[in-house]
Amino acid sequence: MRAFGHRLWARVFTDDVFTRAAALAYYYFFALFPALLFLTALVGLLPVPGLMDRLLADLARVLPGESAALVTRTLAQTLAGASTRLLSLGVIGALWGASAGMLSVMDALTGRPASLHGECAG
Repeated sequence: MRAFGHRLWARVFTDDVFTRAAALAYYYFFALFPALLFLTALVGLLPVPGLMDRLLADLARVLPGESAALVTRTLAQTLAGASTRLLSLGVIGALWGASAGMLSVMDALTGRPASLHGECAG
């Protein structure tokens, strides 16, 4: 069992597992903010009365008080300026970040950068 642990630990470094995991986390975290911008702008443009109040009430139940106040203030400012331009910007940013994340998944699963081997046009 000890030999297995040593081989596993050596392979983790040989295969750059930590680097690949960090790249995946970075790209998907990077895609999160444009996605939230898109969703916030979409909620601001939807003609559903009281939708934002219900969402904020749900958030207030799970977030600490100061965090809930910050999120409420930020969402109110974003909703005040909600437009189709903001919606488009959010969806473009989210798609770009998600595509970079998928390229990172491909790199992690194949063990080599897909963009350097002509497998992905980009």
